[in-house]
Amino acid sequence: MRTLVTILILICSNLGFAAEVKVNDSWVRAMPPGMGMTAAYLTLENESEKKLVLTSISSTAAADCSIHKTEIKDGMSRMVEIQNLAIDPKQSLTMQPGGIHIMLMDLSKPLKKGEKFPLQLNFSDGSSQLIEAVIESR
Repeated sequence: MRTLVTILILICSNLGFAAEVKVNDSWVRAMPPGMGMTAAYLTLENESEKKLVLTSISSTAAADCSIHKTEIKDGMSRMVEIQNLAIDPKQSLTMQPGGIHIMLMDLSKPLKKGEKFPLQLNFSDGSSQLIEAVIESR
């Protein structure tokens, strides 16, 4: 009985956290067949009263997922990996082409427009949120 109560508390605490993080407009860029990498974009809204820190992304559809931002240095555009993203209380962060984005490498299968792509967002407090981004050709 004690174990069951502990499990229920853990489940409820993760559900409560997920309700404070709202994910909008999640999508993955469709790529031509044979391409082993792409990018994902989304908007994270921190609806809580505490700072939210996204520490990593994982997926069953890509062997390697990482957070990047595009920078211009000496007139050249390059991608730089970011270890984590902090979002202040009641603020939002939009990942978009040419800015912060999620790199998805070593894809497990070709991408098809309209299908869903699973992404697990992992946060510094140990919680996670599983979303399904739509594959699109924007």
